[in-house]
Amino acid sequence: MKFIRRPNKQGLGIFLALMGSVFFSARASTVFAVPILVGSFGNDSIRSYEHQNGGFLGALVPSGTGGLNGPVDMVLGPEPGLLYVASSDSNNIKRYVLKNGGFLDNFVPSGLHGPRDPEGLVFGNDDNLYVTNFDTDNINRYFGGNGGFIEVFVPATGGDLDGPTDIVVGPDGSLFVASFSGDSIKKYDPKSGGLTANFVPQGRGGLDGPRGLVFGPDGNLYVSSFNNDRILQFDGETGSFLGALVPAGRGGLDGPWGLAVDPDGLLLVSSFNSNSIKQYSFVGGGFIDNLVPAGTGGLNGPTAILVVPEPTSMLLLGLGGLGVWIRRRCS
Repeated sequence: MKFIRRPNKQGLGIFLALMGSVFFSARASTVFAVPILVGSFGNDSIRSYEHQNGGFLGALVPSGTGGLNGPVDMVLGPEPGLLYVASSDSNNIKRYVLKNGGFLDNFVPSGLHGPRDPEGLVFGNDDNLYVTNFDTDNINRYFGGNGGFIEVFVPATGGDLDGPTDIVVGPDGSLFVASFSGDSIKKYDPKSGGLTANFVPQGRGGLDGPRGLVFGPDGNLYVSSFNNDRILQFDGETGSFLGALVPAGRGGLDGPWGLAVDPDGLLLVSSFNSNSIKQYSFVGGGFIDNLVPAGTGGLNGPTAILVVPEPTSMLLLGLGGLGVWIRRRCS
């Protein structure tokens, strides 16, 4: 029997944080912007926030645009300038234009080979898209160029998944998957889809309802333990438990979901039940700040966090009629 995976939408607002800030590097003589996207579940939208102070910038994808319904994960793909969003309650993967949030298409539509409650997205080293299906306990693979179905990459039988949520590519190229209802992290061969390790066995270190995964600057794996409000640290090579980086409830953490490393090397955590985005240090797990305090910009039920990499030349951030050009200067 599966755990309840998330609260009901009623009364939730959805938020996606796009943090657009300008950094100055004296050494490289470079000016660049690093947006951060955060999906919010409650009102089916993608909102944006400024990176350094959490200031609300507006809705990148307004509520329900393109039929968005329950955004829980998002990634950038091989094709520049596009955002891929898992719309869990409509059972499809949607594509948006990153600069202005315009709806492009249902990249992976619902249907015979479509997702079933998609919870995690990642483009593999083969540039194809891997999607975890919470309802059917498997992982599908789709062509990265057109969204066409390739195969059930990790089947329900033999895959040992129970309510898969987040999925990431590890330093060795393997796929790491959070098994929410199994309270474990699985590791799979990136070519065959075969289970290579029960990387974090059930309940190790108190793991209870894993949601978000991220490899930190130290190469270790950090996992949001949704049901007991902790961020746990595991050895990135062996899966050994290294401790609770963030103990239960530190900084008001309540229902940790998405994880990301920000441009300053800090850990960002979406606190689903407290409607906020929190910052922690990787050194000792110290609470730094509520980057986005509760309710700012209508935030309610934040899910995934996506840090957009530094642009190589120019970045146009469009929010409604607002365009901000940032030109990279080379010495």
